[in-house]
Amino acid sequence: MPERILPPLTPHERTLFQRELTEAEKRLPEVFAQAEQFTSQPGRTEEELDDAGEGAGFALSWVQQLRDLLARAPSVESPAPNEARVHSRVLVRHDSEVWYRIVFSSAPDVFAPDIAGSKLIEEWPDGLTTTFWGTPIADALLGRHPGDRSLIKLPAGETPITILDVHPGEPPGLLLA
Repeated sequence: MPERILPPLTPHERTLFQRELTEAEKRLPEVFAQAEQFTSQPGRTEEELDDAGEGAGFALSWVQQLRDLLARAPSVESPAPNEARVHSRVLVRHDSEVWYRIVFSSAPDVFAPDIAGSKLIEEWPDGLTTTFWGTPIADALLGRHPGDRSLIKLPAGETPITILDVHPGEPPGLLLA
């Protein structure tokens, strides 16, 4: 499998991801201990046991993704104004108008705080769709500015889009709890 190209990080973004990694690394032993305790209890179904193991595996994978991002991502001092970047909210027109939020990855549920009252959620427009970095949609959005045209390249064909608006954002996750 080809190595994924990592998005460039500003010093501020790098600091935020480093804080998230530090917090996730602190919580990782607790996550594994909880999974071990859960799986050692009698009467668990095979599905429950699988879920516990997957949760611990996702937590470890998240830590590894953050380490990889911080170790290999190029640096950029300051992005261009209104440039779609990881964590931006981007308004796009294709068949209709759709808001996308580009995220690097998804923190596993075992690390996710209850975000119902988060200031970030309150700022999200209705109908916001999350797209992950490395997907055809994110590839079509990253580095673009309002007024730019791009193509979402899918196996079924290409979909032309127009970037209408870009709002910067902070990485979601542990930092917004």
